[in-house]
Amino acid sequence: MKRYEKLDKRLALAAFLLLVSVMALDVLTQLHLKEKHLLEQRDALFLKLGSLRHLVEKELTANLLLIQGTANFIVATDNLTDDNFDKYAREALRGNNEIKNLVAAPDFVIRYVYPLKGNEAVLGKNYKDLPNQWGLVQKAYETGSLVVAGPLKLIQGGTGLIGRAPVFIGQGDEKKFWGIVSGVIDMDHLFRSIKATSQSAGITIAIRGRDGRGLSGDVFLGDESLFTAEEQSVLMPVVFPTGSWVIAALPQKGWDHAPPLSWIFHLVYLLMGVGVTISVSHALKRNMALQTTQELLNEAQHVARLGNWKLDTQTGIFWWSKEFYAILGVDESITRPTLDMFFECIHPDDRETVRTAYERFIATGESRGFDCRIVRQDGTIRYIHAANSRFAGEGKQALAFGTIQDITARKVMEDALVAEQDKFKAMADASYDAFIMIDSRDTILFWSAAAERLFRWTSEEALGQKMHKLIVPPQYHDAAMNGLEKFKHTGTGMVMNSVMEFRALRRDGTTFPVERSVSAFKRGDEYYAVGNLRDITERKLAEEKLERMATTDGLTGLTNRARFLEIATQELERSKRYNHPLSLTMLDADKFKNVNDTYGHDAGDAVLVNIAETAKRTLRETDTLARIGGEEFVVLMPETEEGMAMQVAERLREAIENQEVVSVDGRIIRYTVSAGVTAMHTDDASIGSILKRADNALYTAKSAGRNRVCKAD
Repeated sequence: MKRYEKLDKRLALAAFLLLVSVMALDVLTQLHLKEKHLLEQRDALFLKLGSLRHLVEKELTANLLLIQGTANFIVATDNLTDDNFDKYAREALRGNNEIKNLVAAPDFVIRYVYPLKGNEAVLGKNYKDLPNQWGLVQKAYETGSLVVAGPLKLIQGGTGLIGRAPVFIGQGDEKKFWGIVSGVIDMDHLFRSIKATSQSAGITIAIRGRDGRGLSGDVFLGDESLFTAEEQSVLMPVVFPTGSWVIAALPQKGWDHAPPLSWIFHLVYLLMGVGVTISVSHALKRNMALQTTQELLNEAQHVARLGNWKLDTQTGIFWWSKEFYAILGVDESITRPTLDMFFECIHPDDRETVRTAYERFIATGESRGFDCRIVRQDGTIRYIHAANSRFAGEGKQALAFGTIQDITARKVMEDALVAEQDKFKAMADASYDAFIMIDSRDTILFWSAAAERLFRWTSEEALGQKMHKLIVPPQYHDAAMNGLEKFKHTGTGMVMNSVMEFRALRRDGTTFPVERSVSAFKRGDEYYAVGNLRDITERKLAEEKLERMATTDGLTGLTNRARFLEIATQELERSKRYNHPLSLTMLDADKFKNVNDTYGHDAGDAVLVNIAETAKRTLRETDTLARIGGEEFVVLMPETEEGMAMQVAERLREAIENQEVVSVDGRIIRYTVSAGVTAMHTDDASIGSILKRADNALYTAKSAGRNRVCKAD
């Protein structure tokens, strides 16, 4: 009896520990599910914010670059007038409804305004006399770069973002401050777009970063409380020239803290706890009795939904456990188990597969577990997992054993997990940006529809491949592999939690610019990375266009004065460093004013274009040709002595002399040019001294009768 009492105490203690373990496991599972559910919500919200950020960055960058482009235009313009400023501003703002006005203020005094109508009162104002504006203007002057203020309420109504860019003319140490360019960007339209986009996406947002100061700036849109830690908002930076904003976002209905599958786990653990309690209760009542043992076994099988069977392969006698009957939904009291009856319970679509597996097991002893469906007598369909084993004993002694387990609940959970994955895939596929997930071995695990469009690889082709080999040009592979090695062990790396640009590789071998942001997460002992990639080809083309506008003469397509001075300064330094020759020729159209007065300005423009085209055909590829004034051109000739430069200039003069242009009324226009040539001297400190000698030589050619080439004294 004492032996049984000791056994009772051990059983009670074991039961208590098991129940505590089940409860702890339930708590840990719920915490994990809540964390996973919140993470999935944050990932979904991050995808929605990506589209919103793209809208904001695109609008801000385009408009701020246009303001900077106006400053570049002034640098490239020799003689800024009301007409050419008005012409440039009208062309630059064509189709742009965001910028309300453009202002140019030489020496801080407002002289040029577009549009003038409605803004006449600001003409002649000095920023130094405007306290509410002088601080930003002074900052642009002192930093030498574009600065942003706002968004702020405008006097004329609405909300605006003010960008101001300084204008410096000249090269190197000779740069001189010219003045300030200002532009007012209408923010009301952008705010409406942001609110409409966020409302349609089902999210609540707030934006901070007034004056482009990021997280340190004031909140100017939405509820400031979204930036508090208690709200657990998703934060995403919006980066634009000279500054940044930060968007904070929450679902409109707040975070959902109830995981959809939590009740299933509660039920499973409850059943486990009930099973343990019942099993121990029976054991305590009967202590080691055979019937008690059998009942405990049956109860355990019921909790686990596990039934077992035994088959004498010689006599065909088939035995099922109580839970085996329960799983199949067969009445134990009126049914004699047979092999055919078991096959009848298998779903018709799975029956042949199960029969083949059984026959292979009996013939070879090969045991393989498999899943299949059964149809119970009440018509319900459930999933089971079957496992076989064979006890040898040759011939008549051979017995076969096996188990079946009801795995319907697990299948329901797996289907729910697949549904959640499909939901994430649908959200990723709805994004304009590509989403790619890899493991720490660079293997692609997720490939969104946008990635298919961007890289031309289907999801079936991409999954399982190495990402960097698939979409990264070969010259970057070594660096990428080094970074992956660090990521594999730490989950960190240079590309993590940052926005970077690089050239990506399409399926056809072409490359294109993309903007990439990467975040990482850990599951078990392994790190995973999710990348967001955006095609920025259009943005790069816009930047290149602005660059061309700043460095190219609009009429002739030649290099403009500002860009020429940069090239010439670099070439002068190189020639002096290596003691190589350098020559320069200055050209001027003879009596060009007569052409304009006689045939009109359109004919004058045609003459200038013809000079440019003739010079490009005549000069060498190594020469740099630029238009630096109204009818004034200059040619920089590296590796060229003065004598050779004279020959090139004479050949160019003759080629132009043989040209003709037809005016709009059919008259033939012939024209000539005069040229001045000089070479670099050892004491030339800047390109300005060389240009001055060439200009003096040009003056000599003009004074000597024009249509000739002269060299400097």
